[in-house]
Amino acid sequence: MMQSCCQGDHRVVVEDANLVSGKGLGHIFDFAFTLSARLLEDDIPVRDRADHIYYPW
Repeated sequence: MMQSCCQGDHRVVVEDANLVSGKGLGHIFDFAFTLSARLLEDDIPVRDRADHIYYPW
């Protein structure tokens, strides 16, 4: 029973067409970096910023 109730989608940020949704406030950096990369249409500067604060994105 425990195994079946805990299975599911474990993604922190979900993207579907023009919608971006986050799992919660504990994952705000992942959401912000994903949204920034989407808006810039380039993830290289976003990854550089994440590396600058030692965040593994």
